Amino acid sequence: MKMPFLQICSVSVLRRSLAVLLLGLLFVLSGCFARYMGSADCTTSLEEILSRVDMKPVFQGMAADLCGEPCNPTGNPNVTACPSPTFLVTDFVDIHSLQPKKHGIVMGELMRSSLNRTCRAKIVQAEFSESFTLSDKGLVAMSRDPKRVRHPEYPYSEYIVGTFSYSGNKLFLFARKVDVATGRVTKMASREITAGCGGLFNAVSVE
Repeated sequence: MKMPFLQICSVSVLRRSLAVLLLGLLFVLSGCFARYMGSADCTTSLEEILSRVDMKPVFQGMAADLCGEPCNPTGNPNVTACPSPTFLVTDFVDIHSLQPKKHGIVMGELMRSSLNRTCRAKIVQAEFSESFTLSDKGLVAMSRDPKRVRHPEYPYSEYIVGTFSYSGNKLFLFARKVDVATGRVTKMASREITAGCGGLFNAVSVE
């Protein structure tokens, strides 16, 4: 039995409409996928990351990495309490310019607050440029004799040196614990914060 001409035309038009609709949907989805995968449209300013991401947990996690295990984790009253450590903490400096700028100053304050809260440490503010330098590979080194770097009021203290690097939509944070007596880095903590399209942010540890 032959189908009427109008019915055949209706089926053909419906198929074409569905095909056009599917193609349009695929185009939209592919565009969204490309944006979320980090195209140029995903570039985010450092100001936006710092204003939209809750940075306190990030720095508290870094502080916990630097503090290590507590000396009396069980709270046993028979265990002599450990003396509070003293940290000389620098502002975070841009790994490229070695300048803290306003962002590094904010990061330094967050780091000091987190170390005080998490490690129960005594905090002394220090200047990065007075005692440290960076190699072209981003390695922190003392710029003078460790014996001369020691703070007279805190002879057994340790430095916490912070650096950051920002590019496109990624912010890298690095904090190093430096033994004042030897100039060696004894511990390191790092985080990577990635800004995705649509206001999505992800903070992870960097191995």
